[in-house]
Amino acid sequence: MPAFIPAVAAFALLSAQSATAHPFGPRLIGVVLPGAEVAIVDDRGVEIEGRVQEVSDRHLRLAVRNGSRDIPIEEIVRIERPDGVKNGALTGLGIGVVLGVTSGLMAVSGGSRDGAFIVGSIAGNGLICAGIGALLDAAVDGRKTVYERGRQASTRVNPVVGRGVGGVVVSMSW
Repeated sequence: MPAFIPAVAAFALLSAQSATAHPFGPRLIGVVLPGAEVAIVDDRGVEIEGRVQEVSDRHLRLAVRNGSRDIPIEEIVRIERPDGVKNGALTGLGIGVVLGVTSGLMAVSGGSRDGAFIVGSIAGNGLICAGIGALLDAAVDGRKTVYERGRQASTRVNPVVGRGVGGVVVSMSW
């Protein structure tokens, strides 16, 4: 039993994390690039939105409305990338152009319209559908999670002391 306690203590010290760098820091360096707009949720549940200025193994620096803010890596729970309305507008524009060409060709095949009607039909349908697509895309929160912290492996060693009892409790999670 006397050799068991130093062995457990040595194991706990060897498995402890370094205080100089966080293990998730290097994983963030390849995922989040400077200049990207992100929303970060920290371990208190607070959401911070901004543009990434710098990513290191210790912190992530965001440009926020009133300056910049350093967020320690160990406090970051999730990083999300907001979805803009650009893809909805482009999808709507494509649908509108197809509808405009179709209605223009149907009118020309009837012989009652000229080329100006086709151009107006394509442009009008394209712009209207692009606006509808942008509105629909803005109504849907399409954030994409680019990073989510998993559980860390940890080892805890706690002494057990009592009248006539002495020992150590070791708990590990991964």
